[in-house]
Amino acid sequence: MGSFVHSLAVKTKNKKDLQKVVDETHESAYVGDPVDDWVPVFPENYGESDFAQKVSEKLQKVTFLGYTHDSDDLYFQIYDKGKKVFEYDYAPTFSSDIGVIRTGNIDAFNKYVSYKKDEKDIKEILTAEAGKNDKYTFAEERYFYILEILGVPKHLARGLSNFAYNYINDAPSQKELEESINKDLPNLTKYTPEIDS
Repeated sequence: MGSFVHSLAVKTKNKKDLQKVVDETHESAYVGDPVDDWVPVFPENYGESDFAQKVSEKLQKVTFLGYTHDSDDLYFQIYDKGKKVFEYDYAPTFSSDIGVIRTGNIDAFNKYVSYKKDEKDIKEILTAEAGKNDKYTFAEERYFYILEILGVPKHLARGLSNFAYNYINDAPSQKELEESINKDLPNLTKYTPEIDS
């Protein structure tokens, strides 16, 4: 069985501002401490992109959203101050199109690349066929490499590309999983919105 990962990387130092956004959007989420100006967020609703857009808009920050389906398919989006500037999917399960840019273009993606990378290398990350390139056998591996070239610290990128809200929620009952989460994602806090009754 494959993984169903869903996470956001938000370019901010302020974890408390994210708590306010969680309250305003009525979305439960795990939020980690900032690591080199990146805060990991794991929303409860899998595959939900509205939350990423709202976080980006309300904080006026860059937000990366990624989710995988059964370790085969990857959906990735970049929001900048609430505007979706890049959308990409690698979804061989649902489409014959592999590595398709839906919004923006390679130049829009390159704007967020944190260090010099050959355009050929970037294209490979986005389009290399799974199984023919050992580096990208699983969707979460491709997600990890995308986050890494976009400047998310390596251990944080590993955590973002391997976990989701439900995995974190179940971790206390699985010691090995809990240790892995604590190593890659420091000080996760579960935020549940206050709903007026």
